[in-house]
This record gives sequence, structure tokens and C-alpha cells, in this order.
Amino acid sequence: MASITKRTGANGAISYKITVSDGSGPDGKQRRHFKTWKPEPGMSERQIEKELQRAAIQFEKEIEDGFRLDERQTFKQFTEYFIDLKAAEGLADNSIMNMRRHLRILEPYIGNIKLADLKPGHISTTFKEIASQRTEYFTFSADALALAKEAGAMITDYALQIGTAQYQKVIRDKRKATRRGAESIARVFGKPVDKLFIVSTERRYCDKTIKDIAKFCSQVLDYAEFEMLIKFNPAKRARIAKGREQTTRKKFLTETEALEFLRCADVEDERRKALIYTLMYTGMRVGELCALRWNNVNFQTGQITIDHGITTIPGGGLQYGPTKTRAGRTVYMPQELLKALLDYRRETEELYGRLGDTFNGELYVFYKVSNPSEPTRPATVVETLRLFCKKHKLPIASPHVFRHTVASLLIANGADVSSTASILGHKSISTTIHTYTHAIDEAKIRATNTLAQVLQAK
Repeated sequence: MASITKRTGANGAISYKITVSDGSGPDGKQRRHFKTWKPEPGMSERQIEKELQRAAIQFEKEIEDGFRLDERQTFKQFTEYFIDLKAAEGLADNSIMNMRRHLRILEPYIGNIKLADLKPGHISTTFKEIASQRTEYFTFSADALALAKEAGAMITDYALQIGTAQYQKVIRDKRKATRRGAESIARVFGKPVDKLFIVSTERRYCDKTIKDIAKFCSQVLDYAEFEMLIKFNPAKRARIAKGREQTTRKKFLTETEALEFLRCADVEDERRKALIYTLMYTGMRVGELCALRWNNVNFQTGQITIDHGITTIPGGGLQYGPTKTRAGRTVYMPQELLKALLDYRRETEELYGRLGDTFNGELYVFYKVSNPSEPTRPATVVETLRLFCKKHKLPIASPHVFRHTVASLLIANGADVSSTASILGHKSISTTIHTYTHAIDEAKIRATNTLAQVLQAK
């Protein structure tokens, strides 16, 4: 039976504390659950009594059914608990970092709202505000080579001071930088920001970023619902505003384009050929490619074991660890890839012989050219592909484009989704289905046409 206590605040506001007992805990102490109920302004004594009794009965039933409303925990507190839980489960460090970044964006709007008070309107308003945020972006407009010549320096000196990845993105590719990034680059060149950059003001977050934040918010509240801390997930009933439009980039190569990439790779040196063949035939992530060692490549069985990855951490350092899903996998090498890697290995062994070092299986397949004992960087792989595409007049393709290409070609040509997921190293088959819907649809159309041909033949 619920008990009700009337309370009067310092400002005279009246509320009621509803207490429901739920037996004894392991320590022998009685378990009690509390809920605060506040009457709406203008309610009569009779209405208050009626609604209060209804709230008490409903709260008592919720406790009996195992539901426990949490009136103390805020969205921020529960989200931090959720992130810590995911980290303990072994989620990749980069994914945890992204979650914390999403929380920082959400915190000013709903961080201090209690879970029990969070409504769809709060979520809708939050994303409307996030989508409307505007900020300055800086596009590099100066001639970096001319600036280096004027200062009597090498452009590579500037690239090292700025950071290779930042130099490639902002100065070479003309991608937008933040004010902080622009000021950092301006200090290296010794010039005012307005002499190096064109300033534009636009929406701060792109549509994909907002969708990622909304997905994260919904995941957190899904878990709160699962733990029976809230009745329903308010994010699922909210309206999510759109961010700025993004420049669409090619996500996968057609079969004709993939064959042209391989044809062009055949006229490159053994290292570049092996790198492109490995990406094209295995679909491994760029971090997995960088972490690949020779003892992971078994030429006798024709198998490659993928069990580690390399990620770039804030500050530019490299972190060696398990794969994104923390699960290893084995992929098979077709003869074309096996031969390309075998030729490249012979060349690598000769290099070590000339250097007077001993070749061994612990060495990285794609080593750092300036220091063969270290792995190549993900940014270096991206740059290698950019130069390769530019040289052969091919569409610019990132390492992930090869991954998408492998999946798309496999599924569209009859490979089952389960096998494709295994090759890619997806933790769940649903990830493969969701990501490669276009290829699955193409496979369905081919299957339907095949059936039609069989029936027409009869």
C-alpha cells in the first residue's frame, strides 16, 4: 500500500511524496521507492485528491511490475554510466571518444534534465537548436609554395610543423578549418589569418553529424527504458532537425572501375601494387592494413589473419590494438593477391638484406619508408591512394571506398550476406544489411530475373 506525505516548499508550493515499499533487500532493510507528485495550478481539493490517488495506485503498480521511475538521475549522469558500460564491454576507443563528444554537444540542452522529466519536446527543441548553430569556417586561399619560397624554406618543413594530416586536409585539399586550426596554421607561416584564409559563416553541424548524435541519444534512452528507469524512449517520438548539406562523395567503385584500378596498379612498384591489391581483395579497414604483419600472411594456406588495428589518436600518435570490433577474422587470398604479396615480400627481404637487418615475421607488411621497423600511418595510405588516382586519372578513392566496393561486388554477384559480413569483420549481420541495401536490392533483381528466365524457358 502506498503512503502519501504532503509537503509545502519555502515559496508555499505544495507537493506530495508517494512512498511504496517493495519487500526487503539482501541487507534485510526495507526497500522503498519514492515519487513526487505536484498538482496542476487551479486544481480543486477534490480534483487533487482524485488525481493523487490515481498517481499513487499507478506508481504502486509500476513497482509491482518491476518498473522503477528514477527521479534523481539526470540525462548526463545516466549517459556517463552508459558510456562507461560500453567501454567496459570493450567498445573501440574511437567510438567511446565519439560518444563523449556527442554528450558534450547535448549537455548544455538536456544534460541537467532528470530522466523522468525528459519529454519528446525537449529532444526536438535540442536538435532544432543544434541544427541552427552557426560558426566560422576558414578556407586556405594562399599559395603555400610561394610562401615557403619567400621565407627561404621547404614546403615539407611547414607540413611537419602543421602536422601531415592537417596540412593535407586544409592546405592541399582546401577543406574548411576552424578558427583555432586557422590561427595555428597562420602562426607557422608567420602571417595574419586574413592573409591566408577566406572566412565563411555556415551551419556548424552537417546532417550526418546531427543524425549520429540523434542515434546516440536514442541508444542511451533505449537503455534507460531497458533498465526500466523510464516508461518510453522520448527520442523516438521527437522531430530531428537537419543540419547543413554535405558534399556527397563516391562510396564504392563499379566493377569496371575496380578492374581499371587493378590494371593501373599492375604498372606500379611492388609495394603500391600490393597495397592496392590487398585493399581491393580483402576490404580490410585502413587501420587493419597498417597493423598487418608478415606472420599474419600465410602463403601456404592462402589466408590472411586480421586481428589488430592502428588508429591515430589526438596529438597525431598511433595506437596499436585490437580491431574495431575486437574480434579477429581470416580472409582467403585469390591467386592474384597472393602473387602480388609474394613479389612484394621478396622485394622487402632484399631491402632488409641491403640494410644489413634480419627479416622476420613480426615486421609490418606496409612499413614506414623512413623507418622500416614502424608501421605506415593511415594518413600515408590515404595520400598514397590520392597520388595514385591523380596519376592515372581515376576517381579519388579512400581506403574505405575499397571496403565498400568489396562488399557491394560480393553481394551484387551472389555472395550471401553472412559470408560478406564475416569477410568485412562486421560484429552483426544487421550492419551489413543496413549499409549495403543497394547491393542487396541489385542481387534481388538479378535473382528475380533469373527465375523469370527459368520459367520462360519452360
